[in-house]
Amino acid sequence: MQNDLFDIYEFYETPWYQEPWIVVLIAGAVITACFLGWYLLKRKKKLTPWDSALTHLNHLKPEHFQCKEEFKQFYFKLTSILKTYVDARYGWYTNAKTDEELINWLEHEHPLHPCITVMKMMIENVLLIKFANVDAIKSQAVQDKQAIIDLINKTKPSS
Repeated sequence: MQNDLFDIYEFYETPWYQEPWIVVLIAGAVITACFLGWYLLKRKKKLTPWDSALTHLNHLKPEHFQCKEEFKQFYFKLTSILKTYVDARYGWYTNAKTDEELINWLEHEHPLHPCITVMKMMIENVLLIKFANVDAIKSQAVQDKQAIIDLINKTKPSS
């Protein structure tokens, strides 16, 4: 005679982290996070050339400089900001040019552009650094910074 009794086994249940719905939920959350991150990065406002230049200019504080070497660095940064602005705004590839080359190029290619007068003024003022005292340099540096800010505000689009 055959015994119809079977061994009793414990009831087996799949752990919650192995359930199919949890895998779908995690995959959906990852996909949603990726799309949200992509959207936020794409939506992030890109700085215009004039906003970038004005931001860099606001970080320069010639009022706090004390020696001629600091003013030399100031004028180096000032011309670099102006060249980067003109390069980004008009696409003129000015970063590789020296100041004199840039003025000659502007006089030849764009004789009526307002950058010519500002660049000439800055080159003359770099010579002033060598011979003037610090107080004269400080007031001139503040004027040059303001001249570049005025130039950027004058040349940025009106829209």
